[in-house]
Amino acid sequence: MKYPDFEFWYYRFYHGEMDLDYDRSLDPEAKTIMDMPIRLMHKIVENLDPVERAYLRSMNKAIKEVADFFTTF
Repeated sequence: MKYPDFEFWYYRFYHGEMDLDYDRSLDPEAKTIMDMPIRLMHKIVENLDPVERAYLRSMNKAIKEVADFFTTF
C-alpha cells in the first residue's frame, strides 16, 4: 500500500466512515508537485538561496533540471 492510499483510508476511518466498498476510481486524480506549472516552479526556484537550491536538486531528475536552469551567482 502506498502512502496516499494509507492516508485516504486512515482519514476515512478517522471520520467514522467505515464502508470498505468505497470506489476510489470516481475520485479526482491526485495532484503532485510535478503537476505544478513550470513558470511557477521557476518563480519558486529563483527565490531560493544556493543551499536550498542544492537540496532541491536532490529531489528528482525533473526538479534538478528546473533548479539548474538558474545560475547560482
